[in-house]
Order: sequence, then C-alpha cells, then structure tokens
Amino acid sequence: MRKIIFYHEDNDKQFLSLILKNLSAQYSVTLTGENAVITAGSGADLFIHESIGLQTVQSPDTILVFSEHCLPSKPLNIDASVICIASSGNADLLKMLADTHARVITCGMSGKDSVTYSSKSDYAISISLQREMLNCTGQIIEPLELVFSLEEHYRSYELLTYAAILILLGVISECPKLEIPIY
Repeated sequence: MRKIIFYHEDNDKQFLSLILKNLSAQYSVTLTGENAVITAGSGADLFIHESIGLQTVQSPDTILVFSEHCLPSKPLNIDASVICIASSGNADLLKMLADTHARVITCGMSGKDSVTYSSKSDYAISISLQREMLNCTGQIIEPLELVFSLEEHYRSYELLTYAAILILLGVISECPKLEIPIY
C-alpha cells in the first residue's frame, strides 16, 4: 500500500479534491482526515491522511506533502525513508526538513527545483522534472516534461505537487505522448 500524508495549516481542501478526483482512476484511494473518511476508485491501495499539526512520521516509504506556506510550530521527527514534497519558497520549512535527513523534493519556479513548470495557460500546463528522481518502486526516473490539460483552475504549487506524486508513485516514468487530463 502506498501512503501519502498531506500536512497543512490552512484548511486547504482544493489539493485533496485534486488528488481524490484524479488518483481514484488508478487507485483505490482511502482519504482520512479530521472530519471524514472517504474511499473512491479501484486498483492498488493508496492511503492518504490529511493532518494539521503533525509532529512524527515513522512510516517507511511514505510521501509527506506540505502545503505551500505550511510551517510546523514544533520540530519534526521524520523517518529518513520518508519522501517530503515542499515549496522551494518556504525556506524555514526547508531548513527544518534538512535536520530530519528525509529526502526532499522541491517544487517551485527556480532552476534549482526538482519539479517546476515551463509554461502555463488557462487550459494547460507544462511541468518539468529537472533532475533524476528515485520513485517509490526504486526506479530512477530521468528528467522529463509533462503536459497536463486542465478542466478546473488549480494553483501552480498544487499542480507541481501532483506531478511529483505521479512520478513518485510510478504512475509516470517517461514522457507521455499525449496530454494528461486533470479534472
């Protein structure tokens, strides 16, 4: 079973909606949070937990996604096998994560980011993986370009994070020939 934890402090439900709507086409997604448990889709099991104020993650091979401006109020205790996804613009969080020895994937608009976008319109976004990445199955993914067609408006960071999750889960391992729809 694959595991994702979404850590936020701002009650951001749009990202969870993006994940649930789109990953349930390939996975049996169970989403747990403060007020609900939702299961949707079919396929391999994917467990997603929404957390506000999480301090410890001792769960091997877990993807820990931080909302764009999230800054935990206390130091984090994170297992070294956890893969963290964070905004490159959140320097305080990145400093905090550096002390954990967890692997960090940065998303943003810098040339230093692991995942960034090269172009964006109202209906599509081109997202680039700028360096090799080891996915959750142990496969090395070479730099690639993804083009997503958008049916709804999402913030750039959410789309970058979603692309990183697809790559880490092994859903995408090479440049797709067609645009990938996002609902």
